[in-house]
Amino acid sequence: MEDYGAIIFLVSIIAVIIGAVILIRYLISISAKYKDDNKKDERVEIIDEFEKRVLEVTVVDMQCAAVVKGTKNPKAASEYIVFFKTQDGRIIERHVDEEMYFCFDIGMQGRLTLSDNVIYSFEAYN
Repeated sequence: MEDYGAIIFLVSIIAVIIGAVILIRYLISISAKYKDDNKKDERVEIIDEFEKRVLEVTVVDMQCAAVVKGTKNPKAASEYIVFFKTQDGRIIERHVDEEMYFCFDIGMQGRLTLSDNVIYSFEAYN
């Protein structure tokens, strides 16, 4: 009967050692993921991927409309559009979100930066 007690004690010690080794390897693998200092910020690469165009513009018109989107389950949504006139006389129409829409005024002049035909920034002249 004493032999079984010694065997159970020995097996339990081996199980504890194996469990500790597995836990330590797991913790090392997790810390290696967060330790990599050479990792680039992917957001910067995505932003720099598109060509940027800078235009001198004047806000000539602004429209806010309620539209219905969807056919099976239609929903009402607001749509905000700002019209810009470039120095060479072209009219550019851009959809913007509500927050950006209320930052513009008709007659406002500034430098419009487009990235992949989406408004990247607008710097108004003083």
